[in-house]
Amino acid sequence: MQSAAWALRRSASERKATGRPSELEELAAYLRLTPSEVAVLCALGAKLVAARWRALAPTSPEEIAQFYAHCSEYLYDLVFWHLGDEYRSLLALLADERGGRCLSFGGGTGTEALYLAERGNEAWYLDVAGSPVWRFASWRAQRRGYRVRFVSEWPDGVEFDCVVAFNVFGSLTPRQLADVLPRIAASLKPGGRLYCNNDFRPSPMHPYMFDNSELWASLTKALALVPVHGRLWLKEAGGTSWAP
Repeated sequence: MQSAAWALRRSASERKATGRPSELEELAAYLRLTPSEVAVLCALGAKLVAARWRALAPTSPEEIAQFYAHCSEYLYDLVFWHLGDEYRSLLALLADERGGRCLSFGGGTGTEALYLAERGNEAWYLDVAGSPVWRFASWRAQRRGYRVRFVSEWPDGVEFDCVVAFNVFGSLTPRQLADVLPRIAASLKPGGRLYCNNDFRPSPMHPYMFDNSELWASLTKALALVPVHGRLWLKEAGGTSWAP
């Protein structure tokens, strides 16, 4: 398991590569803590989120929504994950998205929305309004001077060139996935792109995940979302409406 010292090294590498404070350093400034203190919290992030989930044991959609609305520990978990090679390879998939209208669904700390805005896209962000991750993402956008549209409901009637949903669909209940994926497909322009990486495997470290693998396969087939590879799906014309 990676350590706080590893997080600080990766943070320094990120700052050197971009010429601006790393996400970990931004979180430290936001929380008014030292980077070292935040690195310790981030190294414990996944365990803290799992412990909170087990303590609250949410079952209904309303209880799950409340979990995400108040889970400050999720900040640490996301920032730590963003320091790793897996996430950096995901973010690199978006490098050629330029000049379009793009939405980050389950936008978390705002990294994908900011990355897209930096490349001249009209960037939208959707997550639980007022949650810890929402507030931090909004602070980051203002601090960097990027215009990002923050929305708490799916923006019906708006067409997107791409939708980004990294590590999101496994944390949705089956009912939520069956509701939101048709909305995503309907909002994508023909040839529009859905970037996602799906982990449908509940585990002791990730007890909040749901096994949506069969539902995902049925939905994407019905909605004419065609895989290019495991992290990119294209919208084709002629998809049918989904009826669970």
